[in-house]
Amino acid sequence: MVTKKTNKQADKNAKGMFRKLETAYGNSEQKYRHLIDLIPLGIFEYNLEGRITYCNPFGLKLLGYTQKDVGKNLTVSNIVASDDLERAKKKMQLLFRGKHLEGEEFTAVRKSGNTFPVMLYSYPIIDSGEVVGVRGVVFDISKSRKIEQQLQEILTRYEIMLNAFPDIMFRFDKNGRFLDYNANSSDKLALQPQEFMGKKITQVNLPDELVRRGLKMIREALKTGEIVTDEYEIDVPDGTNFFEARYIPIGKDEVLDIIRDITPIKDAQDTIRQIGIEKAMVLDSMTEMFAYYSPDLKIRWVNKSYTENLGIEQEQLIGKKCHKYWHEGDSPCENCPVVKAAQTGQAQSAEIQCPDGRFLSVRGYPILNEKGELSGLAEFCEDITVRKKALEALNLTQFSVDQSSDAAFWMRRDARFFYVNDAACKALGYTKEELLEMTAFDVDKHFRKEIWEDYWAEIKEKKTFAIESTHMTKDGHEFPVELIINFLEFDGKEYNCAFARDITDRKQYEENLKEAKERAEQANRVKSEFISNISHEIRTPLNSIIGFSEMLTGHVQDSRLKEYAASIKSAGNSLLMLINDILDLSKIEAGKLEINLGSVDLRSLITEISQVFAVKVALKNLDFVIDVQSEVPEYLLLDKARIRQVLFNLVGNAVKFTRSGFLRVVVSVSQGEKTGKDKLDLEIRVEDSGIGIPPEFHDEIFNSFIQVENKKNISTEGTGLGLSITKRLVEMMSGNIAVQSTAGEGSSFIVTLKDVSPADFSGTLDRNENLSMAFLRGKKVLLVEDSEINRRFVKDNLQQSGILVVEAENGAVAMQKLKDTRPDLVLLDIMMPVMDGYEMVNKLKSSETFRGIPVIALTALAMKEDIERISGSGFDGFLIKPFHIGELFEKMNDLLAQGSKSESLQEMHNLESGSSYDRQFLNAVKAALKKINKRCLPLWKQANDLKEFKTIRAFATAIHETGIEFNIRLLVDYGDKLISYCDNYDIEKIDSSLASFPEYVKKMKEIIETE
Repeated sequence: MVTKKTNKQADKNAKGMFRKLETAYGNSEQKYRHLIDLIPLGIFEYNLEGRITYCNPFGLKLLGYTQKDVGKNLTVSNIVASDDLERAKKKMQLLFRGKHLEGEEFTAVRKSGNTFPVMLYSYPIIDSGEVVGVRGVVFDISKSRKIEQQLQEILTRYEIMLNAFPDIMFRFDKNGRFLDYNANSSDKLALQPQEFMGKKITQVNLPDELVRRGLKMIREALKTGEIVTDEYEIDVPDGTNFFEARYIPIGKDEVLDIIRDITPIKDAQDTIRQIGIEKAMVLDSMTEMFAYYSPDLKIRWVNKSYTENLGIEQEQLIGKKCHKYWHEGDSPCENCPVVKAAQTGQAQSAEIQCPDGRFLSVRGYPILNEKGELSGLAEFCEDITVRKKALEALNLTQFSVDQSSDAAFWMRRDARFFYVNDAACKALGYTKEELLEMTAFDVDKHFRKEIWEDYWAEIKEKKTFAIESTHMTKDGHEFPVELIINFLEFDGKEYNCAFARDITDRKQYEENLKEAKERAEQANRVKSEFISNISHEIRTPLNSIIGFSEMLTGHVQDSRLKEYAASIKSAGNSLLMLINDILDLSKIEAGKLEINLGSVDLRSLITEISQVFAVKVALKNLDFVIDVQSEVPEYLLLDKARIRQVLFNLVGNAVKFTRSGFLRVVVSVSQGEKTGKDKLDLEIRVEDSGIGIPPEFHDEIFNSFIQVENKKNISTEGTGLGLSITKRLVEMMSGNIAVQSTAGEGSSFIVTLKDVSPADFSGTLDRNENLSMAFLRGKKVLLVEDSEINRRFVKDNLQQSGILVVEAENGAVAMQKLKDTRPDLVLLDIMMPVMDGYEMVNKLKSSETFRGIPVIALTALAMKEDIERISGSGFDGFLIKPFHIGELFEKMNDLLAQGSKSESLQEMHNLESGSSYDRQFLNAVKAALKKINKRCLPLWKQANDLKEFKTIRAFATAIHETGIEFNIRLLVDYGDKLISYCDNYDIEKIDSSLASFPEYVKKMKEIIETE
């Protein structure tokens, strides 16, 4: 019994211990996971099928995935580039067999498709002695690769720069071993490179004395950490050459030896020694500065270059010490080569910077007498400031080039590469050694041998240019590149330096953008067509609704019936306003709404708008205040139609949402905002004491179809388009609109227009309405309209004015009626069955009999494209439905009173050939047409394209003068009318007149051809 109880107790203790271990393991696992989540490395795990089962947050961020993606069958194949996938699968097989993957480089793929290099460390996950998965650590090595590339490019570029230096350079280690060399010409080397590279100075065939002194100088430079200078001589077949060697310590164990041939200087020393300083005046012609010193460092003589560089006369220098003038000091500079030459008895050199920023290369030489005693010192100075700055600039340029991620290629005249960077190797898939054995023809198919010389000559002339080309990789893949090519000339040799940027993504983006643009344009065309059709269908019945309501108002006497008629007209105008708003919004979105500037009397315009709302203002007993401040000019250059629309919307809203109190329009010039001599910033404020707008809706109200009151479920008239269109119109006029409002305390809308120009006048033409109506009485009009109700509206109004009206329901019927009667004018609808307006007007203008009859289009098509088509289809004018009958009378009066262009041309065309007068007239037409082609047509094209009043007026004046010169009344009238339209800023008539001018030219050509 005791044993059994003891065993149970042991089991209980074991279970408790197991639970503790299990809890401890869970806590450890949680801490481990938490630690992994914080590590800034990509850590992941995947199973034997390659599916990723875990990835820490940093890894997900690195690859652009989320934790949800990991749960959706994300595999290794998704994150490894296709070029590396086979290699990755082979490595996975090794890992599944228990091998480790230490520091393998791959190209990873982000979720976005972008690739980047990584260093991968992977280890098998072993459970119960079997591999159940793989755990990996990923390092993003993009930056390190870029740094490696930059370092390599820096080294390569420095090598090129070093090759340009005239001196010979050797690099030694502390034991005197040749590590490297540089010489721009192998002729300067005493030995060939293979005879000394990698060997110690003691192991090469050099004079013993030169070897001994070289080792001594290397050790001294490393010991002192300072530059050590030595001179030596070498016998050559032509005599003896002298060299100066400067040993410069670089680091702890290496020395740079720069060797310069100073034989010419030595020869000068010999000359000085032989003929004396007083006879060495030849030194005076040297561009290099020269000075001769006594042993105590006093100047005894200097050449002309020396004095010019100091800006001091020679007499002022003789007997003085140079440091007073060069370094503004009381004692020589620490590393003065002249002083060191005096102290050591050996030639010395150094670079010295003066207080004024100039750099000098100074060489000092001791001059010994026959006894070997110091008798004087010679100094040669060269101003190397420009060279130093050029070297700094070159270093900066080199660094910039090295930092570039674009592929770089340097080519010789034979098109062979002599330098490529790592980016070029990576882009093309070649090693650097392979590319340096290749030419431009091998990687760029646009460069061909047969045109290479022409290309070289062109780039030599242009110095630099950019082209797009195609590069081909080692495996045959082609990709587009943008090449920036520069021509360089250095040390008498010509080079091309080309930078190539892979523009595959840009090309794809451009293609996508093109497709998106085409889709957007197609969608916009469909939308515009739909809006145009809807507008046409609504405008046609609106023409009758508004027209008949106006007629009823004038005919009925009963007050209730008058009220009903007024309600019908008001509803029709509201619907018309809605259609106009939708059309304007469509035009703005399509970028087809144009701003046409003209002279505007803003005071009169605001007064006119106030009269429109006078009844509503009176019914609500509101105070309507107009305050246009005195500094506002009488006339301003604005788009009258658009500024009226803006004010109409803002005042209309103020009236609608104000139940009592006031509304006020204040116009002023913004204080301190004048932008130029002839321009100003205009501020228009529309204020009211209405219901106000809560702050949270201040931005929202300018969006389409938004009404603040709808948020409160209060019924409100309108569509919510007014403020949206207003904002866009203001912005199109280079302005902005803002709102200041608090719920229940009224609103203030502020419109600011920038750079507004004052205008000199407001051009208007006075019309004698009674004279116009008298002129129209008795005229015969052919009315072609498929809508019976619209025909009735127009017919009734015309007949009341004494005009005879003949009706036709389509173009085909109208053409039949033209055979029996010849009208003075045709009113022609566009959209009709059987034969539409376009077809009929074409038949009219092609007919010898009827081409002189003016035609006015009555259309519900209001889109810009429709107006342009109507203007170019032979119509003499047009009106957009719904229109006021007064507009129709005005249009008819213009055409019939002045005579249509077709009628005048017809009269010209019907002139009998043969008489002396006819021959004279035809000659005048020929001469006029010649002048029009030479002078007027270019002006017309400019005026038609720019739509600027200045260019339009210049064209109109030229036509007018041509008509006067050749006695052609038609051209005189055309020019006068166009000038009149410019004076009145009548944009519609200007557009129509400009569009019709080619028809004038065509008719004149037809007259000449009938000769």
